[in-house]
Amino acid sequence: MQKKSPMTILLRVMSPWIIGILWIACLFLLLPKSTFYTLGFWMLVYFFPPFGKETVIPFAIAGDRLEGSVPFDYPPNFVPI
Repeated sequence: MQKKSPMTILLRVMSPWIIGILWIACLFLLLPKSTFYTLGFWMLVYFFPPFGKETVIPFAIAGDRLEGSVPFDYPPNFVPI
């Protein structure tokens, strides 16, 4: 079996992070700021375990039609996804 170089190992470990950062940078450049901040809010909340897919996705789709049924305030200029 061939031994892999440290650079190859580092690239394999870092490539998902690099792709994610590039994706967020592209969204920042291409989307209007209010939409980017709303999307960023939902992307950040999605990674916290108590929220996850079962709650974040329906809240993001329903948007402001929930009328006080969520225990937090939406960001200013909220636009449902």
